[in-house]
Amino acid sequence: MSLNSSSVTQGRAVAASFELYNSLDIANNLASVNQWRLSNESEGICGEGGSVGTQMGPFRIVVLSGFYGLNNYTLGKPLNIFPFPSCNNCNQTGYNWCNYYVGEAYLGSFYYDFEPLSDVATTTFGTSAISLTVMLKPITYALPLGLYTVIGGDEWSDIQIAHFVVGPDHA
Repeated sequence: MSLNSSSVTQGRAVAASFELYNSLDIANNLASVNQWRLSNESEGICGEGGSVGTQMGPFRIVVLSGFYGLNNYTLGKPLNIFPFPSCNNCNQTGYNWCNYYVGEAYLGSFYYDFEPLSDVATTTFGTSAISLTVMLKPITYALPLGLYTVIGGDEWSDIQIAHFVVGPDHA
């Protein structure tokens, strides 16, 4: 997981990017296991369809107000930062969006057959890079000034943490 910025002015967006990568020099075949360590509370409506988090495929994201690490992130209360009415509006200006995977193919995939040293995998629905970018920007309010923790996880129980600061707009 990576963020496009570690600081943003109030009312602006931060992009969180996720990627699954096979670091082995041989093919890596993963079955979908649904072993989440994260709740789906920050995803809001993006988790609709079939099961919680389905539209975000093998990824899940949680945003917390404050500074948290791997040892205490479960103490934070996830913010619901995706309050749009449906994913049909995901790409409208001003909306948060779940930005679908390339090809939108592997939502609900049962397997991921990764090529060696690559983020490209064949899934139930086709072959593509397994990546996702989520815009963290409130639609109905501006995040208060302060420090935020972004936690990204996948369905294989992997967790990564990043932080960003919301500062005042001096325009």
